[in-house]
Amino acid sequence: MTTDSHVRIVHIDTSGPLWADVYRWVLAPAFPPTELLTSAGLAAALDDGAAHALAVVDRDGSPLATAVAEHLPHSDTVLLAYLAVTGGRRGGGIGAPLLREALATWHARYRPRLILAEAEHPAAYEPTEAYGDPTGRLRFYARNGGVAVDVPYFQPTLRPGLRRHYGMVLLTFPTGGAIPAAIPGAALRPFLAEQLIRTEGHVGKDAATVALFASVDRGDVRLLDPRDTEQLPLSTAP
Repeated sequence: MTTDSHVRIVHIDTSGPLWADVYRWVLAPAFPPTELLTSAGLAAALDDGAAHALAVVDRDGSPLATAVAEHLPHSDTVLLAYLAVTGGRRGGGIGAPLLREALATWHARYRPRLILAEAEHPAAYEPTEAYGDPTGRLRFYARNGGVAVDVPYFQPTLRPGLRRHYGMVLLTFPTGGAIPAAIPGAALRPFLAEQLIRTEGHVGKDAATVALFASVDRGDVRLLDPRDTEQLPLSTAP
């Protein structure tokens, strides 16, 4: 798919040089090391179908942006793990077409029950030149159909030796017309459990984990406007 006359959206094949360039020039500058899987780990997931990625490339094949999804089959969920645009092209109108193409591709490819995404809560993370503006990122998702899930979310530890990221917002992208006011907590619980087990090895009993699961075990979970940041729940480290 073409976003303008100079760039195009392509699927990433790790056997070619594009993946290394995407990781080095797009992903690595856009995320702190504690939030980013290794290049080898992501490549292995792409190769075995556990992940899928698209990139926006310039006419010479240089990557300008990428969207990477992880498929969690046991919970029938797709997680938009990474969406990044190179610093010089942020705000240039390529992020929205990439997200739309990615969501359509993943709906057709996986037929998931939910497509989810993670974003930093503006109350917990300051805007930076390297990693962008959390408030602006939430506004971007809202413009493109994303709504926040009313749970005190945190990003689990990605691998041994790293830390969790508290103060995160969980978003979802409903399909089929009007955005519902809520989604069943029973639809979210399997995702939360599968994600913790595959990253941390188990579902812990710490206060943050207990609070997270309590928020989905009460029944339906509200969907919130991501632009109204004061109403978004905020997880904190125990």
